[in-house]
Amino acid sequence: MKQIIISLVVLVLAGCSSISEMRERGPHLEFKSKKEAQVLATCITMEWQKFRVVGGGATDVSMSLLPNGFSVFTPNQTEVADVHNIDNGSTVNFFVQTGLFDWRINQRVDGIKKCI
Repeated sequence: MKQIIISLVVLVLAGCSSISEMRERGPHLEFKSKKEAQVLATCITMEWQKFRVVGGGATDVSMSLLPNGFSVFTPNQTEVADVHNIDNGSTVNFFVQTGLFDWRINQRVDGIKKCI
């Protein structure tokens, strides 16, 4: 039993990537908007906070500064949206950890699309 638990922990940890590793792999999806990066990142943060986790609690979502933009991310950087200013608007690069359920990814993408 102990070996099974250790094996499961190793498999779970192996699926986790750092933000820099996700950025090196490239975005899962890319979006463009006519909105400024700060407005768009704030909207994405608010939309992602509406997502309910098991047990009914709201998702913790954080936002940090990037050169020329903002990064919106969930705990453990499971999903990340980098929002950058460009001429006439902004871009969103959406990154996800490998092995996530499609329904979870789709809810995050829907949140981004509502803000675009």
